[in-house]
Amino acid sequence: MEDYEKLLAEGYGLRLCHSRRTRKGLVLQTDRGAWELRKAQGDLTAVLFEHAVRCHTYERGFRQMEVWIPARDGRPFVLGSEAAYVLSRYEKREDAVLDTAQDVARAAGTLARLHQAMAGVTAEGPKSGGHLIEDCEKKQRELAHIRKWIYRQSRHSAVDELVLRQYQRMHQRIVSAQEALSGGAYSALCHQAEEERALCHHLFKKSVLEQDAKGNYWVTGFSQCTFDCPLTDLAEFLRRMLREDWFGLPQARQAMEGYERETPLRKEEKETLGAMLLFPARYLKLLSGYYNKRRTIKNGAFLEKLTLSVAQSEKEEALARALVQA
Repeated sequence: MEDYEKLLAEGYGLRLCHSRRTRKGLVLQTDRGAWELRKAQGDLTAVLFEHAVRCHTYERGFRQMEVWIPARDGRPFVLGSEAAYVLSRYEKREDAVLDTAQDVARAAGTLARLHQAMAGVTAEGPKSGGHLIEDCEKKQRELAHIRKWIYRQSRHSAVDELVLRQYQRMHQRIVSAQEALSGGAYSALCHQAEEERALCHHLFKKSVLEQDAKGNYWVTGFSQCTFDCPLTDLAEFLRRMLREDWFGLPQARQAMEGYERETPLRKEEKETLGAMLLFPARYLKLLSGYYNKRRTIKNGAFLEKLTLSVAQSEKEEALARALVQA
């Protein structure tokens, strides 16, 4: 078991008075105030990159986030007996509430400001941009392979039947997304993002947002940041919100307005965002997991999840078409 008292004393020169465990880590009361200690995510190279992203973003004016306190040896972490740990100032905040279109619009505006501040990081880190066209080709083949496998079976489950009913529609959406990405500004936007050293958060959703006493949204969870086109973040945030029953096209338009109040989008950017949303990412991810792990997933629960995904994909398609026509 980790000796936190020793870790704090040797690593940061703090004397531990008492501690309490939270969902994210430990809140520590010390002789110099309250701090929060968490296990670092990833290997040490990833931790150093995340620290560089946090420092750069904070220095660029985005202050609704935590920065890590350097240890006595100057590193942004300390090594314990079980893991590496990072330390930040503790401030009591509540989980974010995203129950109205206004809430989501404010969150989208927060994402836009985050994108502005993250751009230009000089540290080297992982890159993930520019692969959507190849992903479309790969998923076309995978979807066709799944249909072929289903046809070879003597009996079809309810999941199989749903997949067959949706095949033509989903296949056409993949094709349409690929054509829009190939013939549009996607490659140029990815090149621009690379030149600007733009970053994506990749985990921007309700669970990484917190609210302070003034109602401001704070962003956590920077461990998945990569160099990528920021539209990827916005598309995924909208996808996640479209899973909510109450969130439809009018609410998505308000979210877009919230983002554009901070970062206006050009016509070609909206068209590219529409192409991203046209690609049925969640539906295909569910199918891939199910047909690669058929013996470990219960059909009943999965059928419900897949049916909800189909309903969500219909809203995605409606939003994609609206963005292209905007």
